[in-house]
Amino acid sequence: MKTLILIIFAIFAIGYSKNVVELTDSNFDEVTRNGKWILEFFAPWCPHCQSLEPVLEEASVILKASFPELKIGSIDCTVQKGLAEKYGIEAYPTLKFLSDGYISDYQGGRQVKDFINFARRATGPSIQKIENENQLLQLKRDNPVIFILNTDNDEILNLYTKLSRRYQHQMKFATTSNKSIMKSIGNVENGLIWYSDAIEVYKGDYDEVDLEKWILERQLPIFTEINGIVWKTLEGKNKKIVVSAVKPENEEHRKFNEIVKRISLKNDKFVFGWINANDYSKFISRFLELSDLPHLFVIDPKNYAYWSNSSIPRNDASIAKFLDEVDQNLIAPRTAGGILNNLYYNIKEWTKMLIDNPIYGGLMLLAAVVIVIAFVALIVTSSSEDGEKEKEE
Repeated sequence: MKTLILIIFAIFAIGYSKNVVELTDSNFDEVTRNGKWILEFFAPWCPHCQSLEPVLEEASVILKASFPELKIGSIDCTVQKGLAEKYGIEAYPTLKFLSDGYISDYQGGRQVKDFINFARRATGPSIQKIENENQLLQLKRDNPVIFILNTDNDEILNLYTKLSRRYQHQMKFATTSNKSIMKSIGNVENGLIWYSDAIEVYKGDYDEVDLEKWILERQLPIFTEINGIVWKTLEGKNKKIVVSAVKPENEEHRKFNEIVKRISLKNDKFVFGWINANDYSKFISRFLELSDLPHLFVIDPKNYAYWSNSSIPRNDASIAKFLDEVDQNLIAPRTAGGILNNLYYNIKEWTKMLIDNPIYGGLMLLAAVVIVIAFVALIVTSSSEDGEKEKEE
């Protein structure tokens, strides 16, 4: 009976204890100085924040027991305005990840299981040791992006370890002393290799700024599956985004994805990805008819523009040609700008025609001038006639 009472009391305590740490302008630096944190920036009046609160509380109980290195903290932005301003909080709730003093956007879902999966990635050893080919194959199956280092230089290893702790929640970091593995991947015995749907050997200086930039630019495969988190990363690359819309269970769609992937490995003017039409049909229908799948569209997030042509043949040459024309601004995008945007691109086309075909273009220009003169003359004549009539009256 006594044991049962203790169990009930423990369940009650877990259900109502406050495990999410309240952070303020005054205690933030001291409390978060060490360890890793999921930070929630919230406003008490926000309905989404209110819904997230019990989820974070439940997740924090599990983290405390299984992943004590990772904690959850909350910041009330209506009170702690200094922290809200410091981290540029504009929407609620905003989730951030803090690791050893370095803060970044939280990349994960918002259910209890999502926070636990994030904790598995973000805690524990940040580097995995690869000793043989079987370990490498298993690592590659489980991770779309791997960084592999072989070095005898302690300073390089320490820097690599520092960055691996900072980004282990996003990417997989490994080391090896097996030179045959290095040669089989990147044809080098020492150094750092990016191993994904393409392979690249790092050739820069081993200083923190250069190495961190190189790693972040390669945090995704060249041709990656797109979700909300990945989309935000792609937007940050400041390039137009090529999206292949497919249903992955369909063989024809999978073959189309392979075509787009082949193009992506040879085209660095865009960033590429594919999206599951089963999960994002509403989003895709803004750019394509769902009956046209599999197909692709191009988005310019910076200018709120997109290009779509469902009549493009589904082969390498036709898709590559379409992308070249988009890149060279030969195709007018569709935007909220509507008429003005189309007029802008039509003027560019006329200018190009004048340059490429001066005789034909000259005739067209002459015709346009004649039309304008005739239109002005008509207006002047009409005005004169109206003036005469007024005098007569």
